[in-house]
Amino acid sequence: MLIKPVLINSKNFKPFGTVISTKNKKSKVINSGFAIKYQNIINLNLFSTKGSPIVNIFKAKPRSFPLLIDKLEMHPLSSQAFIPLERESFICCVGSGKDKPTIKSIKAFLVPKDHGIIYNKKTWHFPLISVKKMNFLVFDRIGKGKNLVEYFFDQKIQLKK
Repeated sequence: MLIKPVLINSKNFKPFGTVISTKNKKSKVINSGFAIKYQNIINLNLFSTKGSPIVNIFKAKPRSFPLLIDKLEMHPLSSQAFIPLERESFICCVGSGKDKPTIKSIKAFLVPKDHGIIYNKKTWHFPLISVKKMNFLVFDRIGKGKNLVEYFFDQKIQLKK
């Protein structure tokens, strides 16, 4: 099976999470006119029982394409946000299913420059797919409870760039 990413937008990504962007968001001028503030543009679900929010930096290596999608993972206790620290695009790959993702549900999205994403709690996704060497600010959860479930596919799925 071969999949190719489509350009992400709020509508096509809604079943899996939220697109982080300042587009069409309210703002106000602050710091004596030297900054514009976009307040509360994302909603993270990190406060599950016995957990706390954490902020990480992931130093991502570029992936080679076509990329073998051999597994998906999900976080049953929290959402997870990825915000690139460089002005570069990246790819995310997601799927649907309760106990395990289905092959037919797998989709890939191209996330453009100046955008990030939030995976909803319990959203199946492939680990970070960077097309260049770059850093990401990642909002996550730390604490008691198993917050990582992985599912490995028998069928070969390739992601084309």
